[in-house]
Amino acid sequence: MLLEFLKYLTAAVVFSCLVWFGEVQRSELAQKMVDLEILKSSVYGLQSYVDVCHQQIQEQKKSVAEKEAKLSAAKEKEVKIVDEFTHCKEQQRAEDPKHVPKPG
Repeated sequence: MLLEFLKYLTAAVVFSCLVWFGEVQRSELAQKMVDLEILKSSVYGLQSYVDVCHQQIQEQKKSVAEKEAKLSAAKEKEVKIVDEFTHCKEQQRAEDPKHVPKPG
């Protein structure tokens, strides 16, 4: 009878340990799932930030391209004005009777 009791007691202890171990494993798994969701949320937040930064970069590239085009047009206009001024001065010198052309 004592032997029977010890068998049942041993079985009950082993069963309790298995249940406790299962609960510990379940609890750890639940915590890992929560941690994973937190990481997913962080990744989503970072991805959103990266997307906004990428959009801002594209907008700034467009703005820079527009400004470069305006600058290039202004430089071309400046060159034309200088060429016209130089041509005008040359004509004035050619028409001036006091002007002595440079040799060469």
